[in-house]
Amino acid sequence: MSKENRQKARVDEPKAKAGIGAFNELLSNEPVDFMPVILYKATWEVLTGGKAERSIRVYFGLRPGAHDKSIVEMIAVGTSPDEKGTHRDRLDKIIVLGESVREISQSPEVWKESRRNWKDWQKRFKKPSNDGGRDENLLPNAVLLNQDVLWSLFGEEKVESLSLQPEMDMEVSLLMVSDSEDGANGYYNFAKPCPPYCDTSSDLL
Repeated sequence: MSKENRQKARVDEPKAKAGIGAFNELLSNEPVDFMPVILYKATWEVLTGGKAERSIRVYFGLRPGAHDKSIVEMIAVGTSPDEKGTHRDRLDKIIVLGESVREISQSPEVWKESRRNWKDWQKRFKKPSNDGGRDENLLPNAVLLNQDVLWSLFGEEKVESLSLQPEMDMEVSLLMVSDSEDGANGYYNFAKPCPPYCDTSSDLL
């Protein structure tokens, strides 16, 4: 990834923090908690094979937490571009991200329940379209991370981990946050929310 394109993907810190704050505000009146999520280089390698053209799609889910609250989950799968360049899910590995990484590929009942809970909660935030197009979703089903940013950080800079932080502008997206050499945080976007950027053939959708 060229330095120019990487700079385009970078979000300045005040805007990033404002978006993160807006997402936290969205959750403040809901019986839902969000725990920081770490994406490790080792997990990226498992999901993409360490290939620059592949990426990761992160699906959102909800699991029961303490005190009658639910916890936002991030369920990750690797993707590969088809002949048209559309990223398709690779479901051989399905991983719940977090401080501890859990593979749930062989436990469909786990991710199906988590996704079902998210969809039920998501309905509270749908707004009918004013122009006859698709309904507006403040909360996406999933977010496709930018493969060039992932490769730049993990493949070229050899960063060992980065955090995934939901942020909200017009809708919720995911920021990739990495520590730079000077100790400051680098915030990157270029993520594509679903809808409209979905793999409609995926079991996770």
